[in-house]
Amino acid sequence: MMRDHLAVLGAVIREYLENQLPQLGEGWWQTGVVSALSFQQRQIVTERGWTSLGDLDLAALLRVVDGNWDFLKTRSNLSYESRNWLKEALSIRNRHAHESLESVRDPKREYRDVDTLARLAE
Repeated sequence: MMRDHLAVLGAVIREYLENQLPQLGEGWWQTGVVSALSFQQRQIVTERGWTSLGDLDLAALLRVVDGNWDFLKTRSNLSYESRNWLKEALSIRNRHAHESLESVRDPKREYRDVDTLARLAE
């Protein structure tokens, strides 16, 4: 269930970035995407020759939004709450990506996680 919500968020963020980042100019991929990624993510992008947001996973997409926050906030009039939801979404994604099969899920936490992802997607 949570994977589905994370996948939807990834699709929403990818579409948003595809509309916004080219406004950075001709070198938007390098400036807005590659430079916002972690060292490891940059290595993967370079080694695999990726040049599309469609190649990136949710962790990388969230990092790109975070790295371009000031630009995106101004262009889209994003709220300060949105930044908090972004940071929470990073934590949610990490928690679920590294969750063991034996871990017990807390329904209240899952509800909160889904709510945060939905608010960010809006």
